[in-house]
Amino acid sequence: MTIVVIDGKKLDTEKAKRSWSLDYADDSSNMHRGDLYLSSKGTWYIETPSQWLNGHRWELIDPVDAIEHYGHGLNDDERAEILKLAGQEVE
Repeated sequence: MTIVVIDGKKLDTEKAKRSWSLDYADDSSNMHRGDLYLSSKGTWYIETPSQWLNGHRWELIDPVDAIEHYGHGLNDDERAEILKLAGQEVE
C-alpha cells in the first residue's frame, strides 16, 4: 500500500479503481517503471516512469497526457480502456 498526497489530495494506490503499468525499455534497454492510477473518486494520478528507484514523481495528470507522454508500454486495448474511462473518443 502506498499513500501519497498530491496537491492536497490524499490518494491510496491500494484503493484505486484501476491501475496500469507504464513499464517500458528505452533505446539503451534501460527499464523505466511507473504506474497510472484512477482513484475510486475519479482522480487520475501517476508515478512517473523512471529507471532509478528514487527518480519517480507523483503527480495529478490528465489521462490523455499520460498516454501521450508515458504510454510507451501500453497496448491498444489499455489505451482504449483509459480513454473510455476518461470519457474521451476512442478512434
